[in-house]
Amino acid sequence: MVLKKNPPIRTTVCGYERTTVCGYERTTVCGYERTTVCGYERTTVCGYERTTVCGYERTTVLCGYERTTVCGYERTTVCGYERTTVCGYERTTVCGYERTTVCGYERTTVCG
Repeated sequence: MVLKKNPPIRTTVCGYERTTVCGYERTTVCGYERTTVCGYERTTVCGYERTTVCGYERTTVLCGYERTTVCGYERTTVCGYERTTVCGYERTTVCGYERTTVCGYERTTVCG
């Protein structure tokens, strides 16, 4: 009988399935897969990958959209465009131009 190195450890706790493989902890909760790697928490939900790093939540949505929530600010990078929503204000930076939408009004700042 040959013993495998670092065999997966699968634990079921209150309906949660937690698997530890080579120090990676993967938890499946209601179809959500949550993986903790070196303190990074990565959750895959319906093909969306959500990563929590140092309290920052970074979500990669299909088609290369990256959505990051930092201290209540939502920053979305779409094809190199950075769109930030702050307190309901939408601020978009495109090629160094800053475009802000406030209450339906569009304000553009070019080179300060």
